[in-house]
Amino acid sequence: MIRRKRPRSKSPKRRRLEDIYSEWRAKFLEENPRCARFPQHKATDIHHTRGRAGPLIIDVRFWKAVSRGGHRWIEENGEAARALGLLCQRGQWNTPPNDDETRRLRIIIATV
Repeated sequence: MIRRKRPRSKSPKRRRLEDIYSEWRAKFLEENPRCARFPQHKATDIHHTRGRAGPLIIDVRFWKAVSRGGHRWIEENGEAARALGLLCQRGQWNTPPNDDETRRLRIIIATV
């Protein structure tokens, strides 16, 4: 008999962080309704230009509002996306800057 793993339930802290992210994401998309790559398209996704590790998950400085097609284009065309400012430079992925805003976001994450 094959045993299947049950999906892990999310911790209360993880659920609260996802709630914050969802709230900020909705506001960001409302304020940025057009795709950063294809402006004629409606933005439906958030592209995290620097990754999603730690405070970067909620750091709107590194968010781009994109359509699904725009998101796919960024993922498939790294060098061109970097040239357009839609993707971080090499060596910056998942590395938040060491500044006051990052410290503020770390506190938010730690207290959820």
